[in-house]
Amino acid sequence: MELSKNEWKIEEDRLERIKGVINNQLRDTEKSRKKAFNQGMELGKDFWDNDVIAPENSKDLKAIVDITQNIQAVKREQQKVEITSNTLRKLKLLQDNLYFGRIDFEECGVDDKESIYIGSGTLIDDLDILIYDWRSPVCGMFYEYEMGKADYECPEGQIEGDITLKRQYSISDGKIKYMFNTDLKIDDDILQKSLSNNCDENMRTIIKSIQKEQNRVIRNKNEDILIVQGPAGSGKTSIALHRAAYVLYKYRDRGLKSDNIVIFSPNEIFNDYISEVLPELGEDKISQTTFMEYAIGSLRGRYEIEDGYEQMEQILSIEGNKSNKLRKDSIKFKGTLEFQKIISRYIKHLEQNNIKFKDIYFKEWRIITGDELNDLYYNTYGKWPIKYRYKEMVKDIEYRIKKSNIKKLRYEQLEKEFDKENKYCYEGRESISDLLNREMVSFRNYINNLLSIKEIEVYKKLIRDRELFNKMARGIELPVAIREILRRTISNLNSNKIEFEDITPLLYIKHVLGDMKNTTNIKYVIIDEAQDYSPFQYKLFKELYPKAGFTILGDINQSINPYVNTIDYSIISDIFNHKSSNIIELQKSYRSTKEISDFTRRIINNEKILNVSRAGEKPKLIKASNYNEKIKRIKKDIESMVSGGIESIAIICRTAATASKVYRDLKEREVVNINLIKKEDEKFKSGINIVPSYLSKGLEFDSVIIFDGDEHVYSKEEERLLFYTICTRALHKLSIYYKGNPSRFINHIDDDLLMQG
Repeated sequence: MELSKNEWKIEEDRLERIKGVINNQLRDTEKSRKKAFNQGMELGKDFWDNDVIAPENSKDLKAIVDITQNIQAVKREQQKVEITSNTLRKLKLLQDNLYFGRIDFEECGVDDKESIYIGSGTLIDDLDILIYDWRSPVCGMFYEYEMGKADYECPEGQIEGDITLKRQYSISDGKIKYMFNTDLKIDDDILQKSLSNNCDENMRTIIKSIQKEQNRVIRNKNEDILIVQGPAGSGKTSIALHRAAYVLYKYRDRGLKSDNIVIFSPNEIFNDYISEVLPELGEDKISQTTFMEYAIGSLRGRYEIEDGYEQMEQILSIEGNKSNKLRKDSIKFKGTLEFQKIISRYIKHLEQNNIKFKDIYFKEWRIITGDELNDLYYNTYGKWPIKYRYKEMVKDIEYRIKKSNIKKLRYEQLEKEFDKENKYCYEGRESISDLLNREMVSFRNYINNLLSIKEIEVYKKLIRDRELFNKMARGIELPVAIREILRRTISNLNSNKIEFEDITPLLYIKHVLGDMKNTTNIKYVIIDEAQDYSPFQYKLFKELYPKAGFTILGDINQSINPYVNTIDYSIISDIFNHKSSNIIELQKSYRSTKEISDFTRRIINNEKILNVSRAGEKPKLIKASNYNEKIKRIKKDIESMVSGGIESIAIICRTAATASKVYRDLKEREVVNINLIKKEDEKFKSGINIVPSYLSKGLEFDSVIIFDGDEHVYSKEEERLLFYTICTRALHKLSIYYKGNPSRFINHIDDDLLMQG
């Protein structure tokens, strides 16, 4: 709906007023920050210049009070600096992104209507709210309702009324570029403009175009465990980050801070890609980690630890031999709850009746009997994890040594030995005290080693002892190749190699033993790419974060590793059975053009996936006679796309080995601005990226070229979802190169959904 000149004038005048308010608040806040900083520096300077230091063991109460007050004063000024700096940051964000929406709301029983302007944060001037934070309860109506009846929930209860106007804006450089009234949902105009843009190096916020189904996930407040299933391009990662911002906003009065939330992402590149979203929303960066990063930080010892991408590279590179099949069987079994149950039984076995202690002696003096140790382990500390039992037992022995006269007796014994051998305390010789101290250190090291437990040794004992393993696995159906799986595992462990599928069991053992870092400060956990975690991993997450709520997002159709994925999300609900849970299914994809979406939907024969009607080119199917022709034609395609304004291009190869070769060959042909994405990379770069299939998940590109869409490369049914995943990375263009025949996954797709290149 076109707005009148008078309406434009009213909006432009209001915008100028808001800009003035922000400028004034920026100036005043900066003055307050500088004042607090200078006062803090002055107080600190006075503190040191006047030597306000209490003497050791001082009884001068006044001096102690003065010092304490001075320290508190410095801390208060530091807090003011921190608060004003945070306010400055949020004001500058508002200055750059003023507001994007407005609703006029008439509350039932209230005569005046309220104009609610919606932006990334709140702006208040003399108790007048000029801009509402998009996360506030009243702003939920902007995403939920069309014109007419609407309601929202606030601390006072349910507020009902009517939306009489709904307006959207595009404001940049302090000017209104365009605005329009709409009585429809937030869709075509703003959303289409957003979707038609080229990719950035970093993911951006979607607060201007959050859809109703996305909004209901972001603002969900009824479940401890929220599980979201959504197709490729449904905005799951954006939803996760915006939900984190919403949770921080909603529970800030309960003391929730950014360091109480952790996000598990698929890889470091993805962490970099999403790193700017929360700062753009005015929040501090949240701890982002990967499962592998967490594992390396937790497992001790000199081990060669395989990551998930090395695992993928192996199972995608070696096909058709016995070793490869055994590896896949091992991956599948070790991710199950059945394997977790075997390990859980084994730990209980260790806790209850497996350890028999012997008397401990220092020289000929008995420190503690085996029976006393058994009593401490099974009774006194019997309800504690094994690691804590051992710690307390070591303390008990230390106490016995301290209270005994053993050191004195040993000293006298050494004196006699030294006198007899005529080597008592002369220059260049070790004194009796030095020798005794060295003996006590050695004895304490012996005790600490004796009363300690390492997850790797516990795991090896279970895997090595077939009789013990069978006892722990009683009633559980084991793989046919279980002997070979266990033999392979112990061989690797004895060589100090930990395969990726053994990481979860080791972390679980370490946790149950009581040897993991305390994580009770984590109140909320977000897990992205949920389909790529095994049931055993979810059991581990539950145990690691017992006091946390979870948002878990994924797409079962994007399971890149068919041997580890959780196929049914109800399994996750069952694992977190002591908490309320809900599974929400998103239906709509916003990433790709209609033509690409129609094509990719047919790969998995899923017609339930809906897409935004954004027109574009049909995917191209391009036949090449050999490898060199592929390289030659891809170079030409890249040059054409770059000259046509395409900024982000991905060439996706099945394996890292193929990606490295393609990168070298294109580089030799002088293709510029080209990058090779490797598993150890930490930064996402724009331009032309060569990427292995399994590193592409979660990312998106303006144009995607599938390098090896050949029949013999993607032929196994269990890899259909991997092929679907790499095709759905494309926003605007998709090209599939092949030689011989194309992959069987696209042979059945109608010709009218493709064009031949």
